[in-house]
Order: sequence, then structure tokens, then C-alpha cells
Amino acid sequence: ELRTIVDCSNGVPCVAPIFGPTQSSTYWSSSSHALYPGYAWLVHFGNGHSYFAGSTDGNYGRAVRGGP
Repeated sequence: ELRTIVDCSNGVPCVAPIFGPTQSSTYWSSSSHALYPGYAWLVHFGNGHSYFAGSTDGNYGRAVRGGP
């Protein structure tokens, strides 16, 4: 869900301006990693890449709504 708002066409941060102020940093997704339950997916709005990390790591959060 968070990955769907990544848009690097306007430069950094890699998110459309309609989504308001966004740090060029890493944001937590609500999706956990299927093979590693203590890990969750992240999106870095500085480069548009996705990662996963331990859920105790400090990062930003952003509320998004899923599809239809």
C-alpha cells in the first residue's frame, strides 16, 4: 500500500506533492515480511526503494488506504 504512492518523477522526495510534506527518509509499511515475522517492509522516499527491517528500528510512519 505504501509503495503505491512512490513517484520519483517530481524529484526528491519520491512522492506526489498532493501527499503533503514528506521526509526524504524511510517510512514503515503495515506489511510484515512473510518469512521473517519480526520484520516489516519499509519505503525510502529519498530513492523510492523498498526494504525490510526489524520492527524495533526507528523510522517514520504514514497512514495510507488500501485499494478498492
